Amino acid sequence: MLATDAGIAAHLPYLKTLMQGRLEASIRTRRVVVIWQVQDSNHDKWVKKWFDKLLPNDTSFMLEIRIHSPGNGQYRPTSGSDRPINLLPGDVIAAGQHDLIKLIALPAHFEQVLDQERNRDGRGKLLVSVCVDARSRASLRRTIAEQVDPDVQYHEHEYQVPDKSRRSLVLDEKGVLED
Repeated sequence: MLATDAGIAAHLPYLKTLMQGRLEASIRTRRVVVIWQVQDSNHDKWVKKWFDKLLPNDTSFMLEIRIHSPGNGQYRPTSGSDRPINLLPGDVIAAGQHDLIKLIALPAHFEQVLDQERNRDGRGKLLVSVCVDARSRASLRRTIAEQVDPDVQYHEHEYQVPDKSRRSLVLDEKGVLED
């Protein structure tokens, strides 16, 4: 599952279904990797309650979550120490049981992740589910098209992350948009 910013919301219902199905032994999914790139490291706060509900149900440790927050920044743990942790490019903070949750201070390279998962020994079928920005989506489509594989299925959610406007909106003192 690949997501940028608010795109993670499209994956949450599917994650819940997968975790429940695994508990009931009604699915054969062996591994779920969530790669989520956020521009602001505070994005993970609003989705934390969802992850907190999902993770206790992951008794087989099939769920791996990688939160990519490119650039310098601070990560403030939601539990434990109130002191922020300064992140420098390349830093990786592992958390959760068996360190299956990682905060990574680098951009997510979705194509590399796809190649790594394709080349895993003993892997079965692979579903690539995306809810990302337009640039990442175009790149993933190209990668999938270049390496046709009957065991790889590509799915784009109906909702996709809108592109951010490159232009800043500035309001004057009366609240009127300035050029």
